[in-house]
Amino acid sequence: SHKNVKYKNVSVSHEVSNSSDKLNPLESSIWDNNEILTNYMLIADQNSSGFSIPERQRYNQAKLELSNGLHKHEKILKQELSDAESLISADDWQNEPVKSQIKEDSLIKEFLTKYVALENKSEQDRKSIETVHHQRIEAQMLERRNAILNAWEKAVNIKNPNNFTLFEILKHLIKVIEHDRNYYIKRFEHLRNVDQTEAVKHSTSIKHKLVELDILLNKSLEKVNMHPKLMPHLTAYANYLRNNKYTKLEAQSKAVLVADVTFPDIVKLPTFQEQAALKAENVIAKYRHHLETLSVDKLKNNELNKSLIKLPRRQKLLTDNYF
Repeated sequence: SHKNVKYKNVSVSHEVSNSSDKLNPLESSIWDNNEILTNYMLIADQNSSGFSIPERQRYNQAKLELSNGLHKHEKILKQELSDAESLISADDWQNEPVKSQIKEDSLIKEFLTKYVALENKSEQDRKSIETVHHQRIEAQMLERRNAILNAWEKAVNIKNPNNFTLFEILKHLIKVIEHDRNYYIKRFEHLRNVDQTEAVKHSTSIKHKLVELDILLNKSLEKVNMHPKLMPHLTAYANYLRNNKYTKLEAQSKAVLVADVTFPDIVKLPTFQEQAALKAENVIAKYRHHLETLSVDKLKNNELNKSLIKLPRRQKLLTDNYF
């Protein structure tokens, strides 16, 4: 049972449970996520019906499992801290306050080490699956783009192409490219709002991707020059789609290309390490020893004692005379 797990060397007047029942400083903080990571890293995954599970669904499931594992082990560490605190009794604090404080400082230091290690491991695993997820999404987008580009290449190279087919393929081509552009815009905004370090790391590549997509679409549209009679109509249709259906994306893409992901020193966001330490300190504040609060009876007694104190005559006269 995790409730029986105790910190070492924390008791003043009580015996600690057998050392074989407790976890070492990092043992319970770094749990085994290999199964979660291995399952997600599998190239192909199928549900009970034999169909492939969509990548986004697999990614969300892996994130959920990591989150549940983190919360489970956070709860275990909190229980360990609570149990360790309970070993230092009220008599210990009253009779040996210095020794009790030293013991508490020791167990809190151990808790902090384990808790931050737990948060770090969870964050590393989260970034691992996030990296693989975005690699897979980009691979899927590239596959779709290549497929529609091949279809467009074949359609425009026909001597007497079918007009309806050309317009439909052009419409689909623009839709695919704008979908991919939307992905990179959202990725940029997410990183900028959540992790400044990652935003700085990936901003240049994201901007290059947006520029490449714009160049790719323009080069694809140049191929309609092979059909002078259709060129004005196809170009007008492409401009109509981009200026009406995808107006917002056009504006967002231009904004991202000139956006600065760095913040002034005065607006620096807290790092992950700082957030993890603050989270641990909030837990410690909840479970650590607190000074005894005065009861209502004690407060009443104090007030009664104050009222029994006789003031000097001169002071009494002044306090009784309000005018």
